[in-house]
Amino acid sequence: MQRFPRAVIATFLALALIVSACGDGDEDDSAATTAAPATTAAPETTAAPETPEEPASLLGEVVMELPTTIANAEQAAAATWMLWDEASCSFVETDDHPDVYQAVLRKDGDANYRFAWTPEDNVFDTLIVANESFRVAAAASETDVTEFDNLYPSEEQPLVVADLVVQHDPDVVLSMNVLANLNPAIMSKYKEACIPALAHSVPHEGQPFFGGGEWYAVGRASADYLIAVAEDRGWTTGDVDVLLCSHSAFVQDRTSPYASIIGFREVVKESFDVGDDNIHELECPSDIVTDQANVADWLTAHPDTQNIMGFGINDLRTLGMVNALRESGRAETSIAGGVGLSQESVGPLCANDPTFLTSVDFVPQLWGEYGIAIAQDIAEGNPIPSEIYPQATVVDAASIDQAKC
Repeated sequence: MQRFPRAVIATFLALALIVSACGDGDEDDSAATTAAPATTAAPETTAAPETPEEPASLLGEVVMELPTTIANAEQAAAATWMLWDEASCSFVETDDHPDVYQAVLRKDGDANYRFAWTPEDNVFDTLIVANESFRVAAAASETDVTEFDNLYPSEEQPLVVADLVVQHDPDVVLSMNVLANLNPAIMSKYKEACIPALAHSVPHEGQPFFGGGEWYAVGRASADYLIAVAEDRGWTTGDVDVLLCSHSAFVQDRTSPYASIIGFREVVKESFDVGDDNIHELECPSDIVTDQANVADWLTAHPDTQNIMGFGINDLRTLGMVNALRESGRAETSIAGGVGLSQESVGPLCANDPTFLTSVDFVPQLWGEYGIAIAQDIAEGNPIPSEIYPQATVVDAASIDQAKC
């Protein structure tokens, strides 16, 4: 457990969010993530709407204003909005909401709110960046935010963490848990304790959701990008094999990060006519040694396979795959993409690697600013959209911010 210090840090940023209504999971969400074509830079992030008037309930000085794409009454009406109902210890839908949703990080003032953040871990580069963003935002807003580490891939620690959070009794918990099968037990603990919970990374029915990214759309956008590269290289449907680096710990539906695998598989079948016999899903627990070894085993069993298109649920898995491709001598006839724009992908992209071509930027450096601002609204009783996603963007060697290199 880690307590973030209080301090005053003045920062001003703006980033567009995608905010969508809750659905049954069957609609096409691919527009939520923008894919950069193979030969051009990534498209610009959605323009931020004009800043609305400050809400009447604003607690003191604004530190950061983070606009969303709910920019007018028509868009706001199309979204599902929720607010916390203390009497029923649950979130309820409401039609009484503003014409825009502006995530406004502000100084805590005299409210003395206490929030909890339960990250996946403190190991993966994306989470290291995200956790630091919570510390920065907690200091900037002078808000009490306590971190409880879920120690992924542990299936026991998230339940232990939920009990610790209940004992801590925050005003709002930002519950990050990528193991969807644990969410019912975790959320039931928070409901029993009457603690509002904002689900992160994996949605849960009845809870508002703040995504790292929309996984299904991420998979589809990544596939679109790699297909464009494959076509540019003259690959044809019959001579392509697709390797997908996933993990059996994920629930295999659109409620978990596995949704990116679903989206990727759909696009390569629909748009490039790759058959099921040429799509191979490998066990990759996000341990680079094991990931690389498992991919290497597959390559050894298929010595004549060339023109390989690879995708990993995160950059670490993709790097393990790419390392195996290099060792097998097939890197020059393979292409791959990852997720997270973490250190495992930044190096290859900055070096214009011919195999590791792309990653998806979830802007984890802003998760804290958004998360705490949304938690402030929940604690105040303000309505929020039921689903909030950062604008995820496919990044390649041409579009990566050179400051990262």
